[in-house]
Amino acid sequence: MIGSPQERLAELDNMYPEWPGYTQWTMFLKNSRLYSTREFYNVDGDSVTYQQAHELIDKLAAGLYAIGIRPTDHVSVCLDNGPELIQLIYALAKLGAVRVSVHFKAGLVETIHILKTSDSNFFIIGKSYDLEEIHNNVPTIKKVIALQNIMPVALQNNYLMGWQDVIKAGKTISEEDINFINTIPQDSKGLSDIMFTSGSTSDPKGVMITHDMVLRSAWGTCRTRYIESGRRMYVPIPLYHMFAYVEGLTCMLLTGGTVIMTREHFNVYRSLQLMRDYHVNDIICVSVIMIELLTKGKPKPEDFPYLHAAYWAAACPKWVWEAGRKAFGINDVITSYGMTECGSTTVMSRPDDPADTVEKWFGRVK
Repeated sequence: MIGSPQERLAELDNMYPEWPGYTQWTMFLKNSRLYSTREFYNVDGDSVTYQQAHELIDKLAAGLYAIGIRPTDHVSVCLDNGPELIQLIYALAKLGAVRVSVHFKAGLVETIHILKTSDSNFFIIGKSYDLEEIHNNVPTIKKVIALQNIMPVALQNNYLMGWQDVIKAGKTISEEDINFINTIPQDSKGLSDIMFTSGSTSDPKGVMITHDMVLRSAWGTCRTRYIESGRRMYVPIPLYHMFAYVEGLTCMLLTGGTVIMTREHFNVYRSLQLMRDYHVNDIICVSVIMIELLTKGKPKPEDFPYLHAAYWAAACPKWVWEAGRKAFGINDVITSYGMTECGSTTVMSRPDDPADTVEKWFGRVK
């Protein structure tokens, strides 16, 4: 049973009666134990529980430590949606390292600018790059880790490693190292991420984001949207953006929910299939995706009996709001406005706001 807004708010406030100051890792650690048997993420049908995710993250953190990543290191990450990116977010947090997000479509010049500006020490990639150029232009990079064998030749001094090589390296560390990793100090006000955004400048600028910013922003969204425990959310937008990262992944972590994703770039028919097959309760996206779903997919309410919420951001034609409600048979439809510098959204409508309010306004402060 979903419950009324008042019941859902009461449930949420019982989850966190006070806010002692979490980091991404301490929050994950807490909820991976509390919701151990629940599904944490599902990527193209690959289902992983909170407990299984915990084990995978521990192994990854050990591997990252084995290759030299230490607290306060800046680690640039250029990965598209997938389980590896989810695991990295919490493994780097466990190590006290800072994740620097690189847009998956960023070109070489922009990528070098990000690596240099952020003083990155490591670079984790899921696509091909001219590593000679990166090696020559960014001397602070000690190693590059590739998600798959996408590079034909490794550079000198083991500059390039594969993802599985990192996992294997983690098996060689000592018990003393493992104890050190498990006791790394966690600072909720410390840097969690650096995300680059152009804003009013020609070159992308790095926005420094703390653990507390991410978690508090997500918590504000949970309360504003009345997110119930165990919600299943489909996220067809990039996790390396603040929107999916906070409004999707982090909101689900806070409430013991499930993130459902695909490695593929957005496809109307694949998206609707995933929403049906995996009993999705909620979808977050941008308005252009909702328009595509409505006009090309022509969804019918009877095909989505588990869906009860939808959230799309950015301005869109007036007809889309009512069309979305009718097509999916839902009333819980909201929108918002925010920016990376503000920790994702700052204002948001509420599920019980009148339809004409959602059509005209981005909402109120969370």
